[in-house]
Amino acid sequence: MSEDGQDAAVESATVHTDQGSHAMQFLDVPSTKGDGTTVFATNLRVRPAEAEAFCKRYSRRWQIENEYKSIKYDF
Repeated sequence: MSEDGQDAAVESATVHTDQGSHAMQFLDVPSTKGDGTTVFATNLRVRPAEAEAFCKRYSRRWQIENEYKSIKYDF
């Protein structure tokens, strides 16, 4: 990524299982917790220019779900 001057990278892959195979993508985006990158895997088509915004939306959703999970036993 840094060699190409890009903030994010997208790599396509195929996952093979006993039930068949399907396409997926690995999204490498800058880490929000310091240096380095964070990797997300998805079966959606994401262009490199969209990768960082996609991962931010996913992170916010993940945070909401984790907060719900932590309080659902209090009710």
